[in-house]
Amino acid sequence: MPVSAAEADRVNRVLTTTLARYSPKISNEIARNDGVVAVFGLNGRIKVVDGGEMAIETLDTAENPNFDFRPIYSDIPTARADTRKQAKYAWATIDGAVTVNKIEQAMNAGDRAIYSLVESDVDNAKRTIVRKVADALRASAPGASNPESILTLIPDTATASQTTTTGTLSRQTNSWWRSQFSNTAMDLSANGGLEALMAFILQSVSKGTAKLDQPDFGLTTGTLFAALSAGQGDANRRFAPDDKFLKLGFTNIVVMNATIIPDPSIAAGDLYLINTNSAQLQVLRTPDQTTVGERPQTMPVSVGPFENAINSLHKIALVYLTFALTCSSLQRQGIATNCS
Repeated sequence: MPVSAAEADRVNRVLTTTLARYSPKISNEIARNDGVVAVFGLNGRIKVVDGGEMAIETLDTAENPNFDFRPIYSDIPTARADTRKQAKYAWATIDGAVTVNKIEQAMNAGDRAIYSLVESDVDNAKRTIVRKVADALRASAPGASNPESILTLIPDTATASQTTTTGTLSRQTNSWWRSQFSNTAMDLSANGGLEALMAFILQSVSKGTAKLDQPDFGLTTGTLFAALSAGQGDANRRFAPDDKFLKLGFTNIVVMNATIIPDPSIAAGDLYLINTNSAQLQVLRTPDQTTVGERPQTMPVSVGPFENAINSLHKIALVYLTFALTCSSLQRQGIATNCS
């Protein structure tokens, strides 16, 4: 039977004043899917390591000098082959606390709870760490406690002029410990500019003919990404997106095996070329580690147990991550700084 006007008014009053109507899903306004973290995860380059004062990369920097073609009666040199070096990177630790008030927790309990207050706060902390790590990996001027960043491993400095020390190894002393650089003008929307970029990739950044020796990842601005995607000429039509990254939600275009993604933190005119086969995120194994994120975009983060504060109605858990961005071959990394 139809509801009378009076009954309808009373029902409407109950609906609008008594029942709490809100979504059980928390809108996430802080987390960002980040291509830098995703590419290291997708390529299996996030490694958990046990112990060590620093994160170490062992390098073969020269061939054995005793080998050559000789007559069969010639003496064979027996010089000691001092060919190995170590790049040592300081650990960086990011940490914070999750604080939950016991009264608030009690209010958010029982049949009236729409989500777990503790779990949601811990999830927020984990996402915060991953976002801050991603920002640190692209910082132009890392702080004293920060890790190395892509922008410091690959400076916008001519290769022959690089003098900085990276991983305790001097670029000035060791020419093989310098990243590649080009300031050649490259119009990425035109065939000539694309050919110049491809030549830089193959002749400078690549140190062999196999894919292993070529850059497999790149970061550039939205403007330059649009130029790459302009579709002008036969050279540009040969570029196609990486389906794996598309499925993860990242717009990209592949240039000579390097998956290029747009990134708002990159300076105008710059295109970074990264070889993740010789770079990785090393994470120090600690107690209470748990994996944060979905699919390849994950980081192992340590979440301690909640402990009662002695002077308040709070429970506190410490959340932290110790890691380093390490590189075993700087000469397989590069930057083009004069793109348009």
